[in-house]
Amino acid sequence: WVVFGFAFVSLVYLVLQALPLVFPLLLEPGLNRLLFDIFDQSVFFITQSIVPLCIAFSILHYRLWDIDLIINRTLVYIMVSGLLIILLGLGDKMLEFLLASVTDPYLSQFASGVGSFLITGFAFIPVKRRTEEFVNRRFFGDRLEIHRAFADLTIELTRIVNLPQLFHTVLERVCAALNSEGGAVLLMGSTGEFKVAESRNIPANEKIVEELGRDIHTLQLLEKGDSVVRSNEKALSLFVPISLPLSAKKKGELKSSGDHVSRLVGVLALGPRLNGLGYCSEERVLLLGLADQVAAIIHFLED
Repeated sequence: WVVFGFAFVSLVYLVLQALPLVFPLLLEPGLNRLLFDIFDQSVFFITQSIVPLCIAFSILHYRLWDIDLIINRTLVYIMVSGLLIILLGLGDKMLEFLLASVTDPYLSQFASGVGSFLITGFAFIPVKRRTEEFVNRRFFGDRLEIHRAFADLTIELTRIVNLPQLFHTVLERVCAALNSEGGAVLLMGSTGEFKVAESRNIPANEKIVEELGRDIHTLQLLEKGDSVVRSNEKALSLFVPISLPLSAKKKGELKSSGDHVSRLVGVLALGPRLNGLGYCSEERVLLLGLADQVAAIIHFLED
């Protein structure tokens, strides 16, 4: 989309430059020149908005704002660098002041420089650790809460004794942790159709399930083990595959044929988030890990 925007603007610019060559009357003084200048300048500046619009569309449609890791690392290392520079300067001045009275001035300067660098080197790890804790707590506190919620859910799932309890617990905890409007656990039947095993704030509409069963592209991605985001869907906007690994013998047969080595048994589907934000890559990774645990429990309980 960004390339398309730049290409379109370039094409319009070339067309505007070529028009006077094709129609020389447009450059002759008079009404024609005046109208062409107005048209030329207006179209040129209006088309400049195509580039930022394409960039904005890319960011919104392909979720390019998901750069929390870059922001986190930038904040941490800027703060760590600033603190270490201050520590280096203070350490150098203090050591130079302490050593100036007992050693030669040149030797004290050299010793204070070496000492301050050693102090800064030893201080790097604890300063970095404390800074990361501060940044995570101050700027990414909600992510820490989500990780804690998923960790608690992982422990809670070890006490599950039946499938209805499993689906209800997973859906309730996940929707609460991610602030989702609702969700559903869909199980795949022996003939390939989906059925709703558990739902939360989602209308009992078989149309949603039928559409998923007919969406070949989405099913292919789910069978590969990828989560699927549908930002334009109002009911369910995220699908996370629940897959079981195949037996070793079957896995070897499928590897030789290039097919998938896991079997899709269900889907954890979530609706839009109440805060209007999307599901970032970190949250989707957490959900994929949770889905693997759910699949293992399903396999254990069914056996």
